Amino acid sequence: MKKNIYNGLTNKLINKRNLLVKIYMLKKVDYLDKKNEYEVLNIFKNLNQDILLKPISFKLTKKKLISKFEILENYKDLSKINIEEFHIRKVVDLIYSFHKLKSNLFNSIKVFDYKKMLDYFYKNIKKPFFNLDKYYKEICNKLENLKGLKKVISHNDLVPGNIMFKDDNFLLIDYDYIMMNDKYFDYASFITETLNENNENIGIFINQLIKKRMLIIDKNEFNNLNTVIKYQDLLWTLWANYMFENKKDDIYKKIYMEKYDRLKFRKQITF
Repeated sequence: MKKNIYNGLTNKLINKRNLLVKIYMLKKVDYLDKKNEYEVLNIFKNLNQDILLKPISFKLTKKKLISKFEILENYKDLSKINIEEFHIRKVVDLIYSFHKLKSNLFNSIKVFDYKKMLDYFYKNIKKPFFNLDKYYKEICNKLENLKGLKKVISHNDLVPGNIMFKDDNFLLIDYDYIMMNDKYFDYASFITETLNENNENIGIFINQLIKKRMLIIDKNEFNNLNTVIKYQDLLWTLWANYMFENKKDDIYKKIYMEKYDRLKFRKQITF
């Protein structure tokens, strides 16, 4: 059977015998922790749940992580549609169910480090497209407020392509960034990576979080959420600059400009 090989932004992806094979070549210094992802795959493979696509098999060597997944026939991802209230409600349910997975199952999973992740890109970019020092300093001054927050298992990368659905069945895929984290990171991720600047849909999302009691009407809740939104707008702006330097692919320059505009112009969420 002919293989269909294509590159995602992070992994090489191969369609082989009705399986999706993901290959990631390990690096000496990397912002992605593939040993952690291997632990995640180990846990998810045996977990009784219906919100995540389970791996069929996976293998970690000194050079690469290879994982195989069922190809989801007749599923779409959120990048293929106009997102409406129905989809937002289902995503809220998905995040809620994910965060409610028993935390004692994830004792071996890494805890997300805001400062360390941000500094990896901030300090390793040789030629910044623009000077982002003021945003970096602003965010670093606010990170102290996020320390000590309760940790849940967090996807950390809710781009539209990582949320698959067929009818009313919604699933999360792609586990590159999964770690223990506070609940705000996934809320912010869905806003910054999928809803973007659609303020109507962001409002629907926030109202659904409140209705589901994932957010309460409290100033500190909204302060935390706005901090993490700003953090992610900066993080992925820096990431795109870093990736452009290392991959020389103009797709990253396009992503950078989109993220940079949101970093500059996004309005804070109020209650």
